Amino acid sequence: MTATFPFRPTQNRSTVVAVAGLGAIVSFFTVLTHAANSWDYERWMVLVLAPLLFVIGAAIIAAVTRRDETRLTGLLLTALAVKMAASFVRYFVSFSLYGSGDSLRYDTIATEIANQFHRGESTLSSLLPVDQGTPFVDEFAGLIYAAMGPSRLGGFLVFSWIGFWGLFLFHRALLVGVPAADQRRYTMLVCFLPSLVFWPSSIGKEAVMMFSLGCCALGAARVIERRRGGWISLGAGLVVAYMVRPHVGVVVLAGLIVALMFRRRPGRSPVFGPVGRVVTVAVMVAVLAFVLGRAVDRLLPYQAQHATGIGAVGAVLDRAEAGTDDGGSQIDRPSPNNPLEYPKSSFTVLFRPTILEARSLSNVAAGLETTGLLACFVLGWRRLRTAASSAFHQPYILFCLVYTAVFTFAWSAFANLGALARQRVQVWPFLLILLALPLALGARDARPVQRFIPR
Repeated sequence: MTATFPFRPTQNRSTVVAVAGLGAIVSFFTVLTHAANSWDYERWMVLVLAPLLFVIGAAIIAAVTRRDETRLTGLLLTALAVKMAASFVRYFVSFSLYGSGDSLRYDTIATEIANQFHRGESTLSSLLPVDQGTPFVDEFAGLIYAAMGPSRLGGFLVFSWIGFWGLFLFHRALLVGVPAADQRRYTMLVCFLPSLVFWPSSIGKEAVMMFSLGCCALGAARVIERRRGGWISLGAGLVVAYMVRPHVGVVVLAGLIVALMFRRRPGRSPVFGPVGRVVTVAVMVAVLAFVLGRAVDRLLPYQAQHATGIGAVGAVLDRAEAGTDDGGSQIDRPSPNNPLEYPKSSFTVLFRPTILEARSLSNVAAGLETTGLLACFVLGWRRLRTAASSAFHQPYILFCLVYTAVFTFAWSAFANLGALARQRVQVWPFLLILLALPLALGARDARPVQRFIPR
């Protein structure tokens, strides 16, 4: 005999979600209350800061990507979580493995700036960062500390969050500049490449510069494609670059100038033929690289500031080498003295150390990454073969290529592979566009330009 019931119990899905959410909130505040009573402020405030930053970031990502043809919202949310988690890894490596780092200095000065403000010894306007270089990062970190309270771990988290938006802006720039590119592939590379996740995840210049370069990339893409708001984004990125590393802003402008020169005008044929374009760009890259060497005179010792011609560039490179030839990863300076040496120096800047050169645990990690990336370029040769033709149909690609070329020359003086590993995060987002190029030009891009005939 089967028992029957007058009703069958049902579960409302929304009720289950609400109960689960309420339970999670209660649990969170229980843990937070215990942490506030048992831990110091620097630790327990992260329990508030991390969820707050993620929720704000998730809301921005969802709002910006809601109308995208290729929805990468879930992938970008995962990237945000990974980037924020990387700040804890970077913190552990800096202070548990190495015991110190540049971030310690930033934290110390920022704490003093924040404490002075909270004691009433400085005004709100005095918190605004106005100096260049390292002092700018000191003051910017001090502004953040004044808002949230001094917390080294919290500072790592905030700077990592800022660095993520630079990567996000690179993703948006490709969407504008090369709509036919493999957006998912590029986003995977930019948002999950270990160096791009790890290095710009602490209090320091890397995170700020990553955000600056992301703004510049999006601004350049919108300017090249004649979209509104491009100059605003570009200007904001260049201002930040000028305050932190002005010579990087010079490289951005170099790439943009070349791209704008070859941007097609509506209804007009290109001025140069295919060979003429390549030759012209090669000459301009050489000239711009030389000008860059002269532009960073702030890096030169006094006696070198009066050098001229090749001597000035050599002085810049010698100064860079002197500042990076320690730390156990020294290499012979790869600076090219003639065009035939340029491929070797470019390879050093972009892909060394390889796994065959690894002599320590940190070099093994870097070698695995660079060797894997190099393998991606070898396997992606079909995309690379379209780079030259694509660059003159979609000048954002040309902008990225020129930036990469000038950067590799200017940074070829770094005589330490560890220093290169940190510095090249400023060029990889531009270089990685080659791995996302369409396998062939689309019909819209490949068609000849027709002269505009007014009706």
